Amino acid sequence: MKKLLCVLVLAVSLCFVGVGSTEAQSATQYGKDAYNVPQYKCWTITLNKEVDYGTLSANNIYVVDSKNNRVPVQTALTQGKKILYLFNIEPYKAGETYTIYIQNLKSTTGATVKPIYFRFHIAN
Repeated sequence: MKKLLCVLVLAVSLCFVGVGSTEAQSATQYGKDAYNVPQYKCWTITLNKEVDYGTLSANNIYVVDSKNNRVPVQTALTQGKKILYLFNIEPYKAGETYTIYIQNLKSTTGATVKPIYFRFHIAN
């Protein structure tokens, strides 16, 4: 039986821009915080250009808790290279706040994604 349940999918459209890499501290918040997120969550991130698979790494897409500790996650890219799935390996802690960071991704044409972050809160 699958341990991971993909529920409450969030689609995020990201814009690629032709700029160099930047640090997570300069990332822009995307949208509003999400609340009452389940302990297992599969995020669906929809991009407007195809992603260069070689730029998918734990340094470019990651999740941290409220104490800035990284949380183990997995990513998967669809064949069309425009939809990215991000899911946790272990359950998120109830009542905790987490942040997804996306930075330094490149499109297949070489454009770099604008660094963003998205905060979410796990249900109690």
